[in-house]
Amino acid sequence: MKDKKIVMAIKSFSQIIKFCTSLAWSTSKFYTLCRLLTKFVIPLSGIAISFLAKYITDILANEKQADQKYLYLFLLIVISFTLNIMITLANQLTTYSTKMHNDILEKDINLIIMNKSLKADMEMFDNPDYYDRFAVAQRDSQSISLIIWNVIDFASELITVISVSAILSKVNFIYAILLILGTLPAAITTRSYVRDIYGISVSQIDKERKKEYFSYVATEKMYAQSIRLYNLGDYIKSNYKMMWKTVYLERKKMIRMHTIIISIFQFIPQIIIAGITINVVKEIINGYLSVGDFALYTGLFTQLWSGIMNAIDNLMEIYDNKMKIENIKAFQEMPQNILDVGTKVIEEVETIEFRNVYFSYPGTEKEILKDVSFYKKK
Repeated sequence: MKDKKIVMAIKSFSQIIKFCTSLAWSTSKFYTLCRLLTKFVIPLSGIAISFLAKYITDILANEKQADQKYLYLFLLIVISFTLNIMITLANQLTTYSTKMHNDILEKDINLIIMNKSLKADMEMFDNPDYYDRFAVAQRDSQSISLIIWNVIDFASELITVISVSAILSKVNFIYAILLILGTLPAAITTRSYVRDIYGISVSQIDKERKKEYFSYVATEKMYAQSIRLYNLGDYIKSNYKMMWKTVYLERKKMIRMHTIIISIFQFIPQIIIAGITINVVKEIINGYLSVGDFALYTGLFTQLWSGIMNAIDNLMEIYDNKMKIENIKAFQEMPQNILDVGTKVIEEVETIEFRNVYFSYPGTEKEILKDVSFYKKK
């Protein structure tokens, strides 16, 4: 049973990634490729720069022959400068591609939501459940564009983690293992936080809608005269404050607790890095490592820790956005009660007739119309 649930979860997850990937690719192949390329160039360039810093430090410590010293320094500095320029350009290209691509994606995503709304049965607009799902879908719709980039970012950070771990293993493979294990408590707590914060935001959607309604009524011109005529200002403000306080207090308690726990757990990797750094210094003093290795490994420790935390953060974002996209898909799959929308154009209505008509609003059992029949001629 447990294995079946895991398989179903993986299948659902892969379907969502496929859906988002195909949407991103269909909107713009160029921007998709640009973002993919830059996400792999940046981490590899960062690792290369760390190695260059090691070699430059070794040269400055006179570990190379004097006649080659300046030539090596010049070449390494030029290469390092070139890599930094590449990283800068890659970041700028990422920023540009993201803005342009997201604008296109926003248009296509909004059309998906609009299309569903325009085809909805009229009775659905009297259904609170429909409005709640519609509000959630509107709020979460932008996650469709985000999840694919979270996947790409995760792959980029994974390259950093694997590459740096392989380099550190030449000195001591335990370094990488300790750092990975040290981030797990914070990662588990972060995952719990992501799940809980999204769950409470969904459960509060009805309260949020009511809160926004009071704000809307208070600021719209069409209600201004009635509010002043019947002296409703204090009533509207008190209801808004009450709804806000309910939402705020529910979130405050959970956010405060998770923030304290996560902050404590995030000290663990810092302590591990400090211990490993001390051990590297001892290796240098004993002559097993060079002075340049200190710059290399301390830089790699930071990159590894950052890569692990960013990879975990991206996984949490994927998990968060996965739930949001499932909500959007559930909204799209809400059934229509109209079996035949009709295609014939009625030029003139001669008669209107109801025969044994029953009607109740969606989500309610009370019949508004019960066995109603009438006939009306023009």
